[in-house]
Amino acid sequence: MEKKYNILIIDDEENLAFFLSKIITSDLSLNSVVEIANTADIAIEKINSGKPDIILCDIKLDDINGIDLLKKAKLADPDVQVIIMTGFASIDSAIAAIRKDAFDYITKPFDTDEMISIIKKALDEKIKKDEKNDLITSLKETNIKLINQKDIVLKNLEYKTTELEKLHNFSTMLSESIGLATLIKIIPKILTITLECDGAFLSWYNEETHTLTVRSSYNIDNLFPRGQILDCSHPPFDLIFKKKQKPVIVENFSCSPDIIIQTLVVSQLHGGDKPFGLLGLICLKETHTTKIKYFSQLLTISAIVSFAIKNSEFYEKIKRQELGMLSFIMNIAENFGWSRDRVQEIALLSVNIGKKLDLSEKIIKPLRYASLIFSLGFITSKENDINAAVDKALEIIYPIDWLSQTKNIIKYSLENYNGTGREGLKESQIPVGSRILRIVYDYSILQQVEGEENKLKLIKNQSEIIYDPKIVDLFETVLSKKHSKEK
Repeated sequence: MEKKYNILIIDDEENLAFFLSKIITSDLSLNSVVEIANTADIAIEKINSGKPDIILCDIKLDDINGIDLLKKAKLADPDVQVIIMTGFASIDSAIAAIRKDAFDYITKPFDTDEMISIIKKALDEKIKKDEKNDLITSLKETNIKLINQKDIVLKNLEYKTTELEKLHNFSTMLSESIGLATLIKIIPKILTITLECDGAFLSWYNEETHTLTVRSSYNIDNLFPRGQILDCSHPPFDLIFKKKQKPVIVENFSCSPDIIIQTLVVSQLHGGDKPFGLLGLICLKETHTTKIKYFSQLLTISAIVSFAIKNSEFYEKIKRQELGMLSFIMNIAENFGWSRDRVQEIALLSVNIGKKLDLSEKIIKPLRYASLIFSLGFITSKENDINAAVDKALEIIYPIDWLSQTKNIIKYSLENYNGTGREGLKESQIPVGSRILRIVYDYSILQQVEGEENKLKLIKNQSEIIYDPKIVDLFETVLSKKHSKEK
């Protein structure tokens, strides 16, 4: 049931108090019960016994000053909201009352809408204070419970911390093994160590044969050797067909007529909407506590393993695509009379500037691709023009989704540092990779200018106009280092 708020009207003018009471009770949005006190004694009694939420008090009463009554009300309940009612002649007294912790004041004769508005604001303030007090009370009660159960809490905390550390270490070890073959091999071992079981295996689902094949195992080669086919038509391996199910625990699982596993736990590996494999672990001597641990942790571990496997598969796919792309660019370059060394040198200059700026690999890698693809765009556009090179490069890589960051670097390489480029971007608005690529490429296509110093001078003359001055300085440093090595 929704709480009703208590409003106390204190005024020795009975008719006015009654009129106010009718106004308040007729406004359903206030959801309030109203009481009236026409004397100070009655008011103090109601304040002490009923503890009203809101008090509307006249500044001048026959037997007491409104400010004195305000003090008594605040002593009884510091959170009570007091609204002072006063005539124009006593506004100074009303202001003094606010300084004594009244919520607000209103002058007589008052506007009904204004009065309702002030009461609503006072109620909102009271509700906030009540919620705060409830929260403090709840926290105190919780604190008492924590103190009473300190040993249990500390033990649970220690246990949870240990488990979280294990999960973190598990995730860290998998993230360090990017190669898919290595990852598949080490997962059962890490799983066995992390969950302190007797062994584990990893299996892959084959849609054509509707079977699971063990891809790797640890400590249980005699039970689940690599290459073993598992029948998905029977539990628990039929879990592979069930959508997003929790791990399944099977007691006294029969591997063969001669071998019984005390406990087998199986959990799905998900790659999108459906499972692509199963994780399994065994325990030869199982306890109820450990079973619960497996249930709670294996779900999280399966998610970590699934992500690591899919991430590794994606990495290897990208790696193959990268090698193919690089080979394609080099072949095209040679066909158009550009040497592989020239193409690689442009990419290397860009990367070295990026490293001087301490850019992360997430930026340097797309920058390297951008340099190579820019070369391809420049070659195939058959024009000695950077605009045509950009358009051609973007056209070439348009369908390749995983090169989105590379596309941006190339696209915005036409922006000038002072904001006069294609899109009107300026200074730090231009991606840092684009600012690097612009300098490197403009320098590389100044074939008609003889001498490295003259080419660099042309670049430096456009510092702060076309080029980022900081990158110009770094470019000069990188060039200097390159030439010193060549000597």
